[in-house]
Amino acid sequence: MCKRLQIFSIIIGILTVLALLMMTGGCANSALPSATPAATVSKTSTPALSSSSVPLTTPAAAPPAPASSTSQPPPPATSQPAASPKPPAPSSQPPPAVSQPPPAGGGSAPAPAPGGGASPVPLPPMSGKLIVTSSVVKDGGILKDPYACNGASSGTDVSGKSLPLTWTGAPAGTKSFAVLITTIRGGGDEGVFLVVYNIPGTATGLPEGIAENTVDPKIGTLGSNDHSANAYQLPCGGGTGTFNYTVIVYALSKMPDKLTDPKAADATALRDAISGSILDAGSMKFNVILE
Repeated sequence: MCKRLQIFSIIIGILTVLALLMMTGGCANSALPSATPAATVSKTSTPALSSSSVPLTTPAAAPPAPASSTSQPPPPATSQPAASPKPPAPSSQPPPAVSQPPPAGGGSAPAPAPGGGASPVPLPPMSGKLIVTSSVVKDGGILKDPYACNGASSGTDVSGKSLPLTWTGAPAGTKSFAVLITTIRGGGDEGVFLVVYNIPGTATGLPEGIAENTVDPKIGTLGSNDHSANAYQLPCGGGTGTFNYTVIVYALSKMPDKLTDPKAADATALRDAISGSILDAGSMKFNVILE
């Protein structure tokens, strides 16, 4: 019985020691975790402060972005009204279209005001060096009697003679000259008042009063006017008002040998015959007034 008590007391003592050891171990463990959270708190608090400083700088950069977005809308708003004024432009295009039909239906209608109902006479390429003049009328002036029928009524038979002509500045290599005096009538047809060709390349003009059927080689050969006559037709227009006429002098590289019949040598035949041989050309204009 006594031995059992001793063994029991020994067991109790051992259990007591184990209990004490467990208690002391628990206290030690409780002390360690308290130190660890303190350290963790300090570590977490430090990044918390640094992270808070970062967001402070980030929002500061954010405001400029909206400013740029607000600056973009104004340009589109201003560009749209600028495009709106363009619609009126189409209205300026119809007028030209309206002005074009009249010439097509009768281009002679607008021409009467500036120069006697005639459109401009088509001219060949000119260098501006071949100058044509007359001692009886200036370029663009009024041709007086007896070279025209100023002041006479249309259809009046007025006698006259061809006006004198002079030219200078013919190009080297000129073999012959040809002369036309023409106009474009109100109806658009061409009026031909003088055709002269086979003029020697050494000539510097034409004398006044060329007679009918002139074949003198010192002067040239008279072609056919629009009355089918080999003569100078007196410019008398057709109606009343101011009528304009054009003198054209051609410098040619050869004689127009195709014009063998002066009666058939009208303005059209002359232009065909000298095509390809024109070295240069010069012109002048004069006007005739009919009442």
